[in-house]
Amino acid sequence: MALLTGGLRDTAFSENHARALHRWVPWIAGFSGSFVEGILDAARRGRRRLRVLDPFAGVGTTLIEALKHGDDAVGYEINPYAALACRTKARAAHYDVAALETEIARFEDYGEEESWLNGRPASKRPDGFRSRVPFFSPAVERQVLACMDFIGRQTVDWVKDLFRVAFGR
Repeated sequence: MALLTGGLRDTAFSENHARALHRWVPWIAGFSGSFVEGILDAARRGRRRLRVLDPFAGVGTTLIEALKHGDDAVGYEINPYAALACRTKARAAHYDVAALETEIARFEDYGEEESWLNGRPASKRPDGFRSRVPFFSPAVERQVLACMDFIGRQTVDWVKDLFRVAFGR
């Protein structure tokens, strides 16, 4: 219990909107990065490295804070989107920024092509995707599906994942 006394920071996730990596995916169910950092700092006293297990990893706040400080970290998450966001954020330090800039430029060029607005995307709505009120107008749905086409053509997994997280954001 000594670990949880005095000096703890605000647990509210909203603080993450101003923190690198954490702001990629707002997640109401998570802790703030500074709160997790404080807990890990308190646990680290007298130790050079922690082994962190997060059985409900969400979008990875705890794992990111542990990895930032050189700790070993493992997490589990059953929500597919949260797991994608967590994995994508956790690997961010290893991304090839030049390659990413090239793919972003390709996406910008793709968005200016005539087929973006008038073509028929190869991607389709997921099976079973239904709502009482249309989720998107037909024009916006066409653009969403065209984005999915672009992402689907990516050949590098981390680039594909990063575009998926950005698109989901």
